[in-house]
Amino acid sequence: MGIINSKNQKFKIDDNRTYVWFLQTSTAIEPGFSWGPLLDIYGEVIWINTAIDNIEYWASYSLPINQEFVNQTISSIKESGKIIRPYIGIKYEMNSLWLLITEVEENSPAQDAWLQIWDIIYGINDIPTNYNNFLYQLYTYKVDKEIVLNIKRGNFNEDLQIKLWIKENSQKTD
Repeated sequence: MGIINSKNQKFKIDDNRTYVWFLQTSTAIEPGFSWGPLLDIYGEVIWINTAIDNIEYWASYSLPINQEFVNQTISSIKESGKIIRPYIGIKYEMNSLWLLITEVEENSPAQDAWLQIWDIIYGINDIPTNYNNFLYQLYTYKVDKEIVLNIKRGNFNEDLQIKLWIKENSQKTD
């Protein structure tokens, strides 16, 4: 039936990548048959059935449809033949209300933008964000685009401009 069981589910791809904005659904997806649409009661595509977890009783997970995310993904494939996601060079602590930066990588966009450990990211381009949707929001932007991270540093709110890179680029290429 494709009934939504829960929202903002974590889906671990490997030791380094865990995504948290998935819907868990009752949709039966056989291995190799993902990427079908999840429809609402009006027949509109709202999510894409993306993955199954055979450890969790074949639970299926669906990725939200957002036009910017879709456009960026298609553009990346057309331009490079693969999906390229932007990188800013931070690690952060999980909390459903905010992102607490716990590490700023050297030679990264985050270091160039003067992000600091203990900064709290609460928005991207004045659009509120949190741990559940940060990567999803970030991935709607193209590499080499400049965005504004809305942060809280101590008792002050700041807007820091940051240029998005490809992760493989550990050095600037100005």
